[in-house]
Amino acid sequence: VLRGPQSALTGSDALAGVINIITHKGSANPVSRIGVELGQDKTNTLDLLFSGKAGNGHYKFSAEKISSDGFSVAENGTEADGFETQTFSVAGGTTFSNDWQLDAQLSVNNTRTDIDGTDFNTGKLHDTLDDVEVDQNLVSISLLKKGEAFNQTIKFSNSDTSNAFRSASFGASTTENQRTKLSWQGDWQLAPAHGLSVLVEQEKDDYKQIGATASDASNQSQSSTDHALALEYRYDQQDNWFASASVRKDFGDLYDGNASYRLTSAYLTQNGKLHASLGTGVTNPSFIETFGFFPASFVGNKNLKPEESTGLDIGYEHHFSDQNTIFDITFFKADLENEIKTIFNPDFTSTVENLDKSSERSGYELSLSTAIGDNTKITAAYTQTKSEDGSNQAEIRRPEKVASVNVANESIGGRLLSQVNVTYTDEQLDTDFSTFTDVTLEAYTIVDLKLAYQLNEKIKVIARAENAFDKSYQNVVGYTTPGRQLFVGIKIDL
Repeated sequence: VLRGPQSALTGSDALAGVINIITHKGSANPVSRIGVELGQDKTNTLDLLFSGKAGNGHYKFSAEKISSDGFSVAENGTEADGFETQTFSVAGGTTFSNDWQLDAQLSVNNTRTDIDGTDFNTGKLHDTLDDVEVDQNLVSISLLKKGEAFNQTIKFSNSDTSNAFRSASFGASTTENQRTKLSWQGDWQLAPAHGLSVLVEQEKDDYKQIGATASDASNQSQSSTDHALALEYRYDQQDNWFASASVRKDFGDLYDGNASYRLTSAYLTQNGKLHASLGTGVTNPSFIETFGFFPASFVGNKNLKPEESTGLDIGYEHHFSDQNTIFDITFFKADLENEIKTIFNPDFTSTVENLDKSSERSGYELSLSTAIGDNTKITAAYTQTKSEDGSNQAEIRRPEKVASVNVANESIGGRLLSQVNVTYTDEQLDTDFSTFTDVTLEAYTIVDLKLAYQLNEKIKVIARAENAFDKSYQNVVGYTTPGRQLFVGIKIDL
């Protein structure tokens, strides 16, 4: 988890941070597992996992299906909005010629979700029989060559996404997006304390919108190609000082000339670490925001500029003498320019435009991790944020205070895992678009509980409760949120 703008290496969309998730590869200990979970609103989950290693290669197959009758998303609705999603993934790789490594993955996902629409007479959400179906296919291939002082990686990925919207009010429409990405990265260890990386990247997007008929006004095809060059220098004193500097330049058909940078530094003390970073992030407008068109509903804006953020954070992480307790405090500030905002017209059509003035976010984060004995771990976090738009007014849907505490305990020789998670969200502003006035959403606290018991070497049973005390709350005006949700499940190693 990387805090702050990260566009210097990862490109568009890394405006406030990056969470990099690396899934487990098949190992020498093969896994064959099936899991079943049943829960509230006829929610059912079935998942399968097979993974292992053979010779110089590894493999993994996973599948998951989740379905639910759901609940009415509309605040005053009675018709439940259900969903169903299916995901299949195959991954594998091999090492050959001692210093070459090949990895590949194929993922297929289909999701269908019932949605509610807006009543244009009242401006409020109400029950409809609309739904949206999303199909997404992803293929990725990575080739890594390792050396003593130089590594190089070639990556190729292709994602194909189709989004079909079926509405009684607006008819049927489909958007299709295909993104192809090719990159080369070289990593040099110039000296024991100095490293250099170079990234060259190309990304091509093809976008298509298909209306209900061949002559529909919304029918269109668009495409864009972007190239990027990025450099990163790393300094590692190995004793107590670490630093990096990176810069990126993008060259694109639509948004040419995006430039971003990032500077980081960390200094180890006897009992902790001082850390700081300064960087910029860029988010390009989506194809929907730029070209999207839905008659009597939404019109895109081809004159949009990318959103740009400059972020600074500085903090200190302290390790207490028992080495079981870590405390961190970080102060942060970010300025966002060219923020893209939805504009609603009196006839209930909408569009998007860049705001003239920059918005600001600043505050601090506190985190604590501690162990009590050998069996109990407590983690806690608190964030206080001041968010203001260009007119120095508080921004909507930005709670000033957010806090969480998680307590995990292992007992009965490690066979029983108990978890309690408590999250607090402060009151926040939102806009009621039925009256176009700001309203205040109440603060709320949610408690989640989980028990997992290992019956034997092959069978684990799980019980959990989300929103255990059935708290009623809202994050968006007019939209409901789930009440108490109870689930029971079992995982079996075959």
